[in-house]
Formats: sequence, C-alpha cells, structure tokens
Amino acid sequence: MNLDLFYSVERVVIDGEVTVKSVARRPGGSAANTVYGLARLGVKSGFVGATGNDGEGQFLRRSFESAGVDISRISIKVGAPTGAVLALTDLLGHRALYVSPGANSFLGPEDVDLAYLNQASIVHFSAFVSDNQFQLQNDVSRRLAPGVKLSLAPGALYAARGFQSMKALLSRTHTLFLNRAEMKQLTGRAFREGAGLCLAESCRQIVVTLGKGARIPGVKGNLAAYVRDSANEYFIPAARPPAQVVDTTGAGDAFAAGFLYGLLLDKDPYRCGMLGALVASFSLTAMGARDGLPTREQLLAALPATGGKA
Repeated sequence: MNLDLFYSVERVVIDGEVTVKSVARRPGGSAANTVYGLARLGVKSGFVGATGNDGEGQFLRRSFESAGVDISRISIKVGAPTGAVLALTDLLGHRALYVSPGANSFLGPEDVDLAYLNQASIVHFSAFVSDNQFQLQNDVSRRLAPGVKLSLAPGALYAARGFQSMKALLSRTHTLFLNRAEMKQLTGRAFREGAGLCLAESCRQIVVTLGKGARIPGVKGNLAAYVRDSANEYFIPAARPPAQVVDTTGAGDAFAAGFLYGLLLDKDPYRCGMLGALVASFSLTAMGARDGLPTREQLLAALPATGGKA
C-alpha cells in the first residue's frame, strides 16, 4: 500500500533543474490497485497489508472503503510511515519512480490470517521491496489451500531477483502478469520464449502486456497483450483508446483486474484478455491508477458487440 506522489515536469533529468507543472497525490500499490479495480467491478474483495498510523494511511484505507474493499486485515504499524512512491513524469512520456516502502516492510507473519486468505477464490500478490516480505509470500504461497488460485504481478522489483529466485513462487502461480520488459528481465528471453519457461515451472497461464498499440510480425492489428497456457496462445487486440490519454500509471494493474474479473466469471483466456484490455483503457482517462477504473455497469456498457454481456 503506497501513497503515490505525482510530479508532472517538463522533462525528467539526471542532473539539472526543471519546472514542476503539477503535483497530485493518489492511492497506489500494484496489488492494491488491482484489488480496488475488482471491488469497483462488484467483486467481494479484501486486502492484507500495512500502513502507518498517519494521515496517509487513513487516506489509503478510506480509498479502499469507498470501493467496498474489506480493510479488516490491514495492519497499522505505529511509528512507521505509510509507504510512498515519488513519480516523475514528463511531456515525452518518460517516468521515474522512487519507492519508500515504509510500513510495508514491517508486514509480518502475525499480520497474515491464512484462514482469511483460504476463503478466497483468488489471492493476488505483487512485489515488496524487502527480503522478509518476499520470504513471507513464499511461505504463504506454500500454505494456501489447493483450491485457491494464486495470481502474481512480480513487477520490476521481483523480475530483477532473477528466474532462479522466483521459482518457488512461480511453481504455485496460476496466473502470472508481466510486461515485456519484466519478462526479459526475469527470464532473459523474449516474451513468447519466456512464457514457455514460466509454464515449465507449473504456472497455469502467462499474461504479458505489450504496451501501447504494439505490433507483432505475423499478427494483425494493434495488440494489448499476449496470453499463453499449456495448450494455446492468444494475442489480445488493443481496446479503442480514449479520446485523451491522461496518465498510463497503473494500466497494467487495471489489465490484471479486468483479466481476473473474467477468470472469476469462468471466461476463456481470450475473453479474460479482452476484459483486461478494456479495463486498462478506462484507467488511462484519469490521473493515477484508480480514478478512471470502471464500475461493472460502465464496463458492460462499453463491451463491443456483445449486447452488454461479460
């Protein structure tokens, strides 16, 4: 759970001075954004995490409550600041993120109610900064009930740990979410070959987001994602972009929310991918990772040529 501090600047520089065009603060954290997105779609959701006993922590918890997320398993770490991310973005689309984990690094085994997690259909993990929480996730993954699907968005932090370090988590993962750069970083391979390596570690399905309007040789159209399971691979077409793209922050988290929503509805991987692409397109319309996320009614109204059926 992080407070995202957005500084819009003329350009991101290594050394020098630039003008700040605007400043905004928004709730964030990869898994937190995805859980929030699922709650907006009407999914019964809860979150396990930690904040500080400060105004920032209250702000994050209120954001969850506004979407109907159960916050009863969020621990308050007295004396620790709530986690924060400083995000610098410029007019050319460059972005620099600086992470201060704060209370996230104090989440411990005593804060994780395994019985609570085992009530879920899906448990969704994203990356922590510290080794202790990485080991905690490995332990929790081994203790989850067999019927609980584990979803994992390792991000750059866990991808940088390397394939060997991630094998234990990958072996328990049902759905793995990465972008192309993270797949390359994790496996040292391009996304299609890297997906095969992850499947060999017992992942059930791999979802690789491809970036804005990606084109792949031999595949028609602009693409949003690549999905692969043991039997098939799917290229997911990009959803129609909004009239104005405001911010791309959290688009991958939004894609995961849409995909997992489809998974909960027992949709096939291609349909899950289409839902992911559509939810991600909504997220581009507002600053931060959450303000643009759709309700179930908004999502159904935007589904093309389906008569409003998910």
